[in-house]
Amino acid sequence: MKSAENTKRYLSISIIKNNIKINKTYKLYQVLTKIFGLFLVTNKPYILNDDLINKIKKQIRYKASPRHVPAKMISVNDIPRTKNGKIVELAVKNTIEGNEIKNIQALANPEILKEYKNLKELKN
Repeated sequence: MKSAENTKRYLSISIIKNNIKINKTYKLYQVLTKIFGLFLVTNKPYILNDDLINKIKKQIRYKASPRHVPAKMISVNDIPRTKNGKIVELAVKNTIEGNEIKNIQALANPEILKEYKNLKELKN
């Protein structure tokens, strides 16, 4: 998927080490709804706080458009990758939606998916 590459282009902030964006689908009042979430890995010693979130939102709004601004921004320790180093967004999406992860043996760091389970920031 190209979404991580596009988002990274908008985030020319040296504080951000890596990111992925995910659409989480859930049923609300009999209607399927999507939440666009941005998972961020920050460089040490920075932490994702309200000031940084506002800075990122402003930069995405300016460099892309208001519709590209995520509804949620969540700090994570790492992003799952294949053994070849490619980011695996589908594994994160399936994990947060409670679906089975296919081909988990292809991941270099499958243990990181535990962090994405039951994130309080993604609760309805």
